[in-house]
Amino acid sequence: MIRVHSQEDLGNLQHLENKKNILVRFVMDGCPWCVKTQPDWDNACRQARPLLTANDAIAEIESSFVENFKHTIRKDIPLEGFPTIIMIQGSKVIHHEARDTASIVKLLKRVKKSRKRTKKYKNKVY
Repeated sequence: MIRVHSQEDLGNLQHLENKKNILVRFVMDGCPWCVKTQPDWDNACRQARPLLTANDAIAEIESSFVENFKHTIRKDIPLEGFPTIIMIQGSKVIHHEARDTASIVKLLKRVKKSRKRTKKYKNKVY
């Protein structure tokens, strides 16, 4: 997981630049909901590792660095509060409401399944 929680972490954003699928959690220091949902996020990240390819990434961005993320990765990120979980999948941005481990892993499995389906059709000769 790529974390941007301090000035020293800003260099980590470059690791996200060429990724096609990025699951991002935006958090704010001291936010009680962010603290409460952190264990679920951490568990989901651990469970998701086998699902990731070289084109995928998981990131956690602290609120002070949202503008850096927008400038480097994607300008049109819908942030209305914290924590916010979004899935950037190519040109699509999917806002993920649920914060529990199972739903986050389910989202990543759907991305993996759609990736396989796309690859299957690309390789098919007509």
